[in-house]
Amino acid sequence: MAINPNSFGSYDILAKVKMANGNKTEANKAIDQAIRLANQLEARQWQINELLETESEINKKP
Repeated sequence: MAINPNSFGSYDILAKVKMANGNKTEANKAIDQAIRLANQLEARQWQINELLETESEINKKP
């Protein structure tokens, strides 16, 4: 899968796919990268909030 290295949205989707496949470690890496990029690119707050929500979903206890 090709991913745009400058798109926080791409990393967000990748994190959701990894989470769905049960790979929590890789999902956390992807969502962390998404959050970092969103902050660097000065994304709108609602976009950052959505990323933080995804991060929360990944880290919920099973």
